[in-house]
Amino acid sequence: MNERAGRYFGESDGCIHELSDIKNCKVTIEYFERIIKESDRIINDRLLWFINPHYKQNKKLLPCMGHIRYIRNYFCAACF
Repeated sequence: MNERAGRYFGESDGCIHELSDIKNCKVTIEYFERIIKESDRIINDRLLWFINPHYKQNKKLLPCMGHIRYIRNYFCAACF
């Protein structure tokens, strides 16, 4: 998140810092899932969000959209 935009919308310094860290991480869902697979771990529950759940108006991504890589990457705002 742009610091100026965060301040404009009244976000706290902690929130701006956290959002900046997330943005700078740039880990795709595919890369994260590959890391999990290579480390012999499994994903028990996977939620894809159209609108990030940190916001008051949050929406889950439709399951059918979550299976198509390019659509998922374009519309998915968060993955938990």
